[in-house]
Amino acid sequence: MHFSTPLFALFLASPLCAQLGKFQPNFPGNTHKLDVQALLNSLAGTSANQDFNLFIGVAQDRFGHYWLTSQRSQYDHVKATPHRLWELWYDSNTSSWKYNWYAQPAAVNASSYFGLRDLAYDGGNFLFAGAELSGTSNTVYAFDIVNKQWDATRKWTVPANNTVSTARALAYDPNGDGGNGSLWLADFSSDILEIRRNGTLIRSFPTIVGNLMAAGYDPVRKTVWWFTQFDPKIPAQGAVGVEMDTATGKDTGNRFLGDPSIIYQDATNGTVLGGLAGGCEFVRKNGKPTLILLSQATSDTIEEIHGRFRYGSTGGPVLSMGGNYPFHGSVWNMECTNLPANTFAGTLFLGTGRANISLPGFLFTPGSRILIANAKSVRNATPSGGKLSFAYSIPNDPALIQKGHYFQAMTFGVQGFFLRLSMSNGGQTVVY
Repeated sequence: MHFSTPLFALFLASPLCAQLGKFQPNFPGNTHKLDVQALLNSLAGTSANQDFNLFIGVAQDRFGHYWLTSQRSQYDHVKATPHRLWELWYDSNTSSWKYNWYAQPAAVNASSYFGLRDLAYDGGNFLFAGAELSGTSNTVYAFDIVNKQWDATRKWTVPANNTVSTARALAYDPNGDGGNGSLWLADFSSDILEIRRNGTLIRSFPTIVGNLMAAGYDPVRKTVWWFTQFDPKIPAQGAVGVEMDTATGKDTGNRFLGDPSIIYQDATNGTVLGGLAGGCEFVRKNGKPTLILLSQATSDTIEEIHGRFRYGSTGGPVLSMGGNYPFHGSVWNMECTNLPANTFAGTLFLGTGRANISLPGFLFTPGSRILIANAKSVRNATPSGGKLSFAYSIPNDPALIQKGHYFQAMTFGVQGFFLRLSMSNGGQTVVY
């Protein structure tokens, strides 16, 4: 079955956001989240596991170790102890978590109430983090993960910018500044800056969304993920990732949401599902594109997710993506559930982009829309066990790297004496 009609060849820009919907179970116990506040307080033997109750930045290094920034103990009212940089790893030989901690730089401990914020990792030996610029001489500090010390020769200087007061959200681009590496930086609703190590500005963009807390750089797509505590497009969420195209500074439309089982609660905000955005980093785990997030919550928690998106619910069939990761030649197993009554077949379509086209009610169920552009049929299926299953092999074509794949399913059913068609939500992935 192949639809090459003008209807499926139309393209309209869609205002809909694509939502990242696949959590990645990387932690022991086959889970995608780790309560680091409880774990590190327990390992450190603190009172009631609550001495350290504000974790902010997160990164993972090439050895698989997690790194986190935290405020000093909440019980240190005279500021006699430093804010901390934590190192956390799982020892498979003993089936247990291990940790170290290191004092944050003296200027940070003396001047900052919260300490270092977001962490950025260069993929080699260095972590980068900053705090309030006024108390740290406009410095983003560098920590050597091999020698376990702060290295002043690798620090960054933030150029003067009247919208940036704290080096809050950071992302490292290894190919920036002509291959020397650059740093993306933002502070709440400030301008978004790309800077050189010596403190000169490469370029800047207006913010794409306010309340930016953290960032991670995807070197394949050449995008920055900004982690925000408030996105006006999804106002009920306190942990939202927004992807920005670094060529244009524009929102790509892709989003991820924090796990709703992670809860932040206080008298001001009430109950916020997903927690509040803390730290963010983009890594490749055995080649798999992964976002590591730290959500500040009743107990601060790391979660890991990877790049599969759903967007544009039609109220009808639900298309989800499973199976392998998005590489050349890998097989994607897609399932379509919530099938209308009397569904007897379905077709999976592949497109080159997103669209948003309403379809006539006399043939399609109410709410049906075309959500992909330039569609072609790639797989057919019949229902089994109340669902449609499609196995699609991503072509082994280097030209597909960095490109989006857009999917939508159409179901065929009977209503009375008439054929009745229904459209699923859209699905999107990026080939790595």
